[in-house]
Amino acid sequence: MRFLSTFEPITHLTLNTALKRGQRLQSFFRKQRVDLVFLHGSLAKDALKPLSDVDIAVLFTTDDYDYKKISEISSKLSKVLNREDIDLAILNHASPLLWMQILCNSKILYCRSQKALKQFRLRAIQKYLATKHLRDTFHHYMEESILRG
Repeated sequence: MRFLSTFEPITHLTLNTALKRGQRLQSFFRKQRVDLVFLHGSLAKDALKPLSDVDIAVLFTTDDYDYKKISEISSKLSKVLNREDIDLAILNHASPLLWMQILCNSKILYCRSQKALKQFRLRAIQKYLATKHLRDTFHHYMEESILRG
């Protein structure tokens, strides 16, 4: 949910500015045991509108993250990007569709290692292909339902 402050205007943020500011977060992400951080959504396309939020996806090294760690990351991102409207997605348990969207339409804000990035790419494709039959079946029955009225 997004709350607009009447006292502080939301700053205009470009992709280039976000990537430059993201450089300040490298050691912070390393300490948080994060493998990858991506900018996605309208900011990744450098098409941020006045009512757009800032979409960021995080892949933790392990699944032992908690709400406190997520809150720390969100707060740090808000401070560095000078935005309150951060939409933080945790990729560890996200849908294969989000993984594929991130793979195809994002910019890397932080990458622990090339190995981590290669593993993410491989897992994104594997997850997406492993669930393709489910999406196809869903679309087939949805189309039938729409045609029947």
